[in-house]
Amino acid sequence: MKLTKIFLLAGIAAAGVLASCSDDDYEKGAVATGNQLQTVTFGPNNIYTAELDPADPTTHTITLYRDSAYMAEAASVPLKVITNDDSVFVAPATAEFAAGSAETTITVTFNAAEVGVPYNFEIAIDDSYVHPYSSATYSRYAITNLQRVKWNSLGLVEFYDTMICGRSDGSTWGYYVELQQRDGTNMFRLIEPYAGANANEDDWGGGLYQSDEKIFFTILNAGDVDDDGDEYLYVTFDTWATGYWYQDAYMVYAFLPSDLSASIADDDELSVYYPDYGQIILTPYYYIPGLGGFGEYSVYIIIPEETPADAVAGGIVPEASAKSRGNIREATPVNAIRPSDRSLLDYKWKRY
Repeated sequence: MKLTKIFLLAGIAAAGVLASCSDDDYEKGAVATGNQLQTVTFGPNNIYTAELDPADPTTHTITLYRDSAYMAEAASVPLKVITNDDSVFVAPATAEFAAGSAETTITVTFNAAEVGVPYNFEIAIDDSYVHPYSSATYSRYAITNLQRVKWNSLGLVEFYDTMICGRSDGSTWGYYVELQQRDGTNMFRLIEPYAGANANEDDWGGGLYQSDEKIFFTILNAGDVDDDGDEYLYVTFDTWATGYWYQDAYMVYAFLPSDLSASIADDDELSVYYPDYGQIILTPYYYIPGLGGFGEYSVYIIIPEETPADAVAGGIVPEASAKSRGNIREATPVNAIRPSDRSLLDYKWKRY
């Protein structure tokens, strides 16, 4: 009998709780009204980062979208600037949608942007045209770290990747690649370094795709003298995608050792530049993120004594190259003594 009363009281208590949750306690969510029904957005591709040549146009076009169910009439959508470094960017105050159109564009200019200076800009759609349940992220558009940068061509160099383009006999196919230097800096880049390897895949037995179009590296202002008395400078580089897919499923990347693991950070010093030999040695660790690695292999970049007149970017380096003449230093320095810094500007691109 007591047990029945307990259950009865519990039921009454539950009913009281349910009764207390009346319609008066319910708060309705926001409701789209008026122009908000057009759901104007910048879409998912709403972040832009670029490095532009000073000769490139100082304009950028941005696309806006709206719900096609509400595009019958023309619309003038107010825009508001959130960020504008040094007031460099000039943007329209509105985005104009034509009647019957679900898309429109605006053009942002940055004519006053100085060469070598990074700029940021962000613009947003006025709340009166933003649907309360659309992604707030899509109502903004950001231009981040926009720079006008001059890269100067240094001509064709020989490129040997001993991991990706190695022969069965231990030698490596070499290809001509364009080398460029960022104006006024010690920063360099190789343009389409694997184009030759991909075009001549029968030579080395593999095919590459989705390789990074550029390899970036910087020659540092610190170096040493090796056991043979040859001066060298240290080189650092950005990780790059080789375009080689292990088992056709996993991209192999070339990592700066310290970017991969602190335990092999000392191996960064195996990447060097020998001014007297016109030779750069990058020593990345080839690794598949989340799966495993292949170890460290050398990438040789050689400034040839004389580039053949018929040499083209992506072309195979002939057998009479520096590699076949044995002028490549097969061993990188192992001593880690760091002398006082020296400026790369004291050096010239020396040949053999």
